[in-house]
Amino acid sequence: MRHFSVQQTALLVALTCVYPMKAIANAGKTQFTAGEVILTRASVNTALQRGTTVETGDLIATGSSGRAQVLFTDGGMISLQPNSELKITRYKDAGNAQQDSFLMEFAKGSMRALTGLIGKRNRNNYKVTTSTATIGIRGSGFSMAYNSDGTLHVTTELDAIDVCTQAGCIGLNLGESALVTTADQIPTRTFERAYWFAPQPRRLISVRNDDINSSGNPANILLAAAPAPA
Repeated sequence: MRHFSVQQTALLVALTCVYPMKAIANAGKTQFTAGEVILTRASVNTALQRGTTVETGDLIATGSSGRAQVLFTDGGMISLQPNSELKITRYKDAGNAQQDSFLMEFAKGSMRALTGLIGKRNRNNYKVTTSTATIGIRGSGFSMAYNSDGTLHVTTELDAIDVCTQAGCIGLNLGESALVTTADQIPTRTFERAYWFAPQPRRLISVRNDDINSSGNPANILLAAAPAPA
């Protein structure tokens, strides 16, 4: 009986270890998608849909009309615009400033980010990296655009952030913007904000017979924009 009791105890310990690790692996959940949005996990591509769980190691890519919004377990959020690519490199919401981690790699496109409890417990645990710069936080909100010419625009929207390259860092306060040209040059301040806006996809609502003009083409077609992410 004693040997059986030891086995039971070992099994219970193993189960209690596995389930917390499983919970921590879940980084967040998709709140909104539109157009083409692909999730790559373990080299397998699937269409990212609303309600899909995202994890450490996941790569999210949007097409020419794709947009996505993800809410993380710590309350943070990211919104991706068309032609964007983001990898969740390391995420751990341990509820502990010494163990938390929120590291993302932004490869292209434009995105907006709001930080959650991980960044508030310890701002050094929250980083967004690109091939030329690293964005750290001193506040809780920013937007960034990785342009086709290789330059990076960053604008702070809430509080303050730090933008760093191999050459050094600059701090941005609310509403300020920075331009990164190369990894070996210090970011420069600019009045040009990070490009965020993308045209809303439109859908045909109705076409009546009296909307067709003499040439046979629609004359007055009612269009409505699809809802945008919050």
